[in-house]
Amino acid sequence: MLLYVIRHGKTERNSVTGRDDDRVLLLRGVLQARWLADRLVAREHPPIQILSSPIMRAYQTAEAIAARCQLPLVLASELSTTTALGKVMELLNTTYSKSDAPVAIVGHNPTLSNLVSVLVETQAGYFELSTGECAVVELRFDTSSNQALIHTGACTLIDVMRMPN
Repeated sequence: MLLYVIRHGKTERNSVTGRDDDRVLLLRGVLQARWLADRLVAREHPPIQILSSPIMRAYQTAEAIAARCQLPLVLASELSTTTALGKVMELLNTTYSKSDAPVAIVGHNPTLSNLVSVLVETQAGYFELSTGECAVVELRFDTSSNQALIHTGACTLIDVMRMPN
């Protein structure tokens, strides 16, 4: 089972409103989303849906990917900037209890970098997910409980995708 963990694309430094949640993608961010979409569609096991933070920059990233890949997009408040990592893990456990098909999530740091770091327990100790980057994580499946193992060290980082500069 695969999980695609995507950090939103490159954004403007400040929004017109002054609110962080209102920052929008720059052209580079839109191009990053389209580049990732092309790579996701070409994968042997592409995602079947995208779960996204409702915050503008993540939503714009997810929307661009969903449109290009013709995937359903579901907003998930658990992927917002202020959500604790445990809530994201609960969301993933719920998602993968319904299906073992690949899913993409789009959100923010530090939550997503923390998520990948915890799931794969990197030797470096911390995995930093840059803007517009996608970490491809392989989830292990427990045949006795018929569920994905989404907990510390239970997964493998198999790829990182980032648009070249």
